[in-house]
Amino acid sequence: MFRLCCVFLATSLVVVAKPTWEIDPHGNVILGGDLAGVRAVVSMHGPNWSSASAMNITASEWTATSAKGAMDAPAGCQGQLQFTTEVRAVGEAVELAYTMQFTEATEITGAYVSLFLPVDRFVGQRAALLRSKGGRCCPPR
Repeated sequence: MFRLCCVFLATSLVVVAKPTWEIDPHGNVILGGDLAGVRAVVSMHGPNWSSASAMNITASEWTATSAKGAMDAPAGCQGQLQFTTEVRAVGEAVELAYTMQFTEATEITGAYVSLFLPVDRFVGQRAALLRSKGGRCCPPR
């Protein structure tokens, strides 16, 4: 497990497709067009795999290209996980960028962006998840 007081994680996802999406009131990204049915959701697990997800909150702000929200940390953890989501078209690709920050020092098993990929949409096709261009390790080295 990790001991974190403040974390900034930046991840990005680039998937080749027609760049269409929507951000729901929870701050989750729902892709459309060639990627209809793909969802990106902020989630975390605490000790003993207790869980929390942005599926269960209402984002404090959201537009067509960004969302900002916070979720209570799961059982066994302290504070909240605050997050921002940004979505943009890059040519024929969609880029998702996330930042996450804990409001208090807490012990977690993991905090991440979960991608839900419908199998029937990807049979015999290729999807590429590319590394972020930047970010900081937690805890700092």
